[in-house]
Amino acid sequence: MYPIELSLKDDTKVVIRPLLDEDYISMREFFSAIPREDLFICKDDVVRWEPIENWFVHLSHERVVELVTLRNNEILAKGTLYAQDRYCLHAAELKLIVRPDCRGLGIGSRMFDLLFHAGLSYSFHKMISRYFTDNLSFINILGHYDFEPETVLQNYVLYEAANEWKDLVTASCNMRIRAADLKLQVHTARHP
Repeated sequence: MYPIELSLKDDTKVVIRPLLDEDYISMREFFSAIPREDLFICKDDVVRWEPIENWFVHLSHERVVELVTLRNNEILAKGTLYAQDRYCLHAAELKLIVRPDCRGLGIGSRMFDLLFHAGLSYSFHKMISRYFTDNLSFINILGHYDFEPETVLQNYVLYEAANEWKDLVTASCNMRIRAADLKLQVHTARHP
């Protein structure tokens, strides 16, 4: 299935593929191009070397999918789907970060689709994703996949660039219902 070649809305050619060991330096460069506030969804302080190094030392693909989108060898986006923890293995979190200068070109939509369908193949029951309320393009993507807001943490993150507080939303999708809907759509399409 991978790598997947893709033409973006501006006709740029990119490749989506799993994160590899040789992406270590490129990943550091990628995170340095992301506004610090946008990195809030990462559990680790990815501005530092140690957390990124730890990802590569302890890279586990069991119930985890990590994808990157590249133009030549430059990472433009990173998406991750992983099980919450050992007590919530039925649930997964989807995280997606696209470089600011590459947003609106279709990278996020395609990566989200790939990660979402990976979640279906792992039979997760629930998927969550976090976002800021002003991230309209991501909200549109979530709506397409029937994610619904569950919690809103008001004034949770200080967005230093604009010196304003932002709300952080956690949205979720019931994967069992979504999987059943997709099966029904496929069955209906085959048998009119």
